[in-house]
Amino acid sequence: MTNITEIRRTLKQREETGYWYGIEEDTAQATPDFTRIGDMAMHQELPIQKKMKRCLLLDSGEVNYYTGAIDGTKKEDGTTAADLSGVDGQWQTEVPAHYYKEEHEGTIVRYKFSELPVPGFTYIQKHYVSAGEAAIHRPTGKLACVVNNSADYRGGDNNSSYDGQSNTLLGRPVTDISLTDSRSAAQLRGTGWITEIPTISKAWRRLLFCEYATRNIQQPFNPNLDANGCKQGGLGPGVTTASSSEWSNFNGYRPFVPIGVTASLGNATGVASYVATDFGGAGVNRTFEVPSYRGIENPFGHIWKWWDGYNLYNDGSNFTIYERDSISGLADATSTGYTEVGTLPLSNGYATEMNPGLLLPSLANASSTTKWCDSYYAGSTGWRVPLVGGTASAGASAGLVYVYTFHGASRTYTTIGSRLCFFGA
Repeated sequence: MTNITEIRRTLKQREETGYWYGIEEDTAQATPDFTRIGDMAMHQELPIQKKMKRCLLLDSGEVNYYTGAIDGTKKEDGTTAADLSGVDGQWQTEVPAHYYKEEHEGTIVRYKFSELPVPGFTYIQKHYVSAGEAAIHRPTGKLACVVNNSADYRGGDNNSSYDGQSNTLLGRPVTDISLTDSRSAAQLRGTGWITEIPTISKAWRRLLFCEYATRNIQQPFNPNLDANGCKQGGLGPGVTTASSSEWSNFNGYRPFVPIGVTASLGNATGVASYVATDFGGAGVNRTFEVPSYRGIENPFGHIWKWWDGYNLYNDGSNFTIYERDSISGLADATSTGYTEVGTLPLSNGYATEMNPGLLLPSLANASSTTKWCDSYYAGSTGWRVPLVGGTASAGASAGLVYVYTFHGASRTYTTIGSRLCFFGA
């Protein structure tokens, strides 16, 4: 029988902490680690994070079915095969509705989360993030997230000359696609479909930072809990350890990791090994550790991903951030309809501090093991947009908030792709 005294003690503690849990940083300190704050039992339970789960989402925004929590190649019953090819819907990870608050007090920044409508917290509605990097359905031009090796979903720049070879683009994510075209391709799927807009791009990353209480997400993956029953370590290096010259020789910096490598992990956070045949030359294979955070495969690394909803303008003296957190009214190279929310550094470095409410740096003079641990590259004068995460050869520079602002929204390259998301009305 449950001890009534313990129940009362737990309820009293949660009343005192306001039914929230979170993390805080001291911007005056170099450590990348956060301090866990709020309800400590919630840090063990992770009530919001544990509701993240993979599913097949119809174009209407309705969940067709959830996939297996233990083995995502199956349906929820654990025995019936799930069809991730696109027939049953788009492969997505559901991020549950929750409440969020960010506080700044001197050098202290607090990030708080709750399942309940705590006063002063902002509501984050339920939404969906592609479980893998985005593909494209070539016959219709619709952005997709599927596990499909047919020519209809050939990835990269659609180069068919690699078909049947170890450097094939079949089953790989689409690249060589601009932000403008990624947005349009997502919207072709119907109302609510979009690339990562601000609410989406920030929500799951903040949940990850809260869960692991560190910004150094490239720490080795450790499935064991710490002495306090909380998560420790990180997600490992991810797909960031490729030799640039080997990758260039292999397929000209096109994507090489298939979508769905981590499907068998289900909703769990973990790492799956992928062997890239002939990556180092004929007969020379390379193994890459592909991470998944609660159903979101390759949360950083492998290829760059576009962030939509941000227009960045560098006039030579200020690098201003304009934000539009909406699925409609998004446009390129303009501040019209956007809100000025901060400034970016004018020179390169590692992210030191973030603009309030954003995951875009206001200062960049840290290192790969201090502060936010991820690189920042400043674009030249003019309109720019953010690419995030880093590529397969980025090494220690890569991470959840590795931001690259060199390009405008029309830029294409073999290393640039995106995610497909759904954000309903």
